[in-house]
Amino acid sequence: MYKLEFKDRAEVRMGSPFKIAKVYLKGGQFLPDLSSYFFQDLGCVNKVGDSVLLVEWITEKNEPGFKVWYIREVDSSITRSRRISGCCKAIRFVNDAVAEVTYWNFQDGDKALQITLTCKSLDFNL
Repeated sequence: MYKLEFKDRAEVRMGSPFKIAKVYLKGGQFLPDLSSYFFQDLGCVNKVGDSVLLVEWITEKNEPGFKVWYIREVDSSITRSRRISGCCKAIRFVNDAVAEVTYWNFQDGDKALQITLTCKSLDFNL
């Protein structure tokens, strides 16, 4: 059963409410090396404990963005979404195959946006 731990949190930019952190994934048989990536301090484990969602922090051309990672112990796989412009506010499993992501993209003002994605393929329903 997977367990997530976030350590060494830091602001993504000075004064930002969004944080990056080192991610420690424990408890599973499949434990990928996450040390060379930057992640937001957000993630979740499904109810069964064999799948994890993480939010990788990716800045391009001084514009914040992220990718959603889906890690599965069952088939020792990692699937990543395309880059999403903005900052992730929340992420959760709706069920074992569907995740819900709430984020700000800063082009729509202070409005939070939501997307639903199918975890196995990380196909987006925008």
